[in-house]
Amino acid sequence: MSTQEDRLKALEEQMVAVQKSVADFSESQRTLMQLTQQISKDTSEIVGAWNDTKAAFRLFNILVSFFWGIMKYVVLPILVLIALVYGLGHTGEVPSWLKNAVKLILG
Repeated sequence: MSTQEDRLKALEEQMVAVQKSVADFSESQRTLMQLTQQISKDTSEIVGAWNDTKAAFRLFNILVSFFWGIMKYVVLPILVLIALVYGLGHTGEVPSWLKNAVKLILG
């Protein structure tokens, strides 16, 4: 009978150890959750700044696309017309500013 009592006592000790391990695990999980929440709070300003930066770059890209669209479809045709009118009035001579612009663009 003592062997069964010894076995029961050993099983009870193992159960106590398992319960202690589960309690320790639960506590470490709770601590980990608290740390995660603290990190989330601490980095919320950085996340906000990052989102603002992304929005600023999007706006910049939109503005640059708009600028190049206006350059391509409005300013460039007006410059070509001015150059043609200038050439008609100056015996077919190309304006010097156009020559310089072509040299600058083409290298």
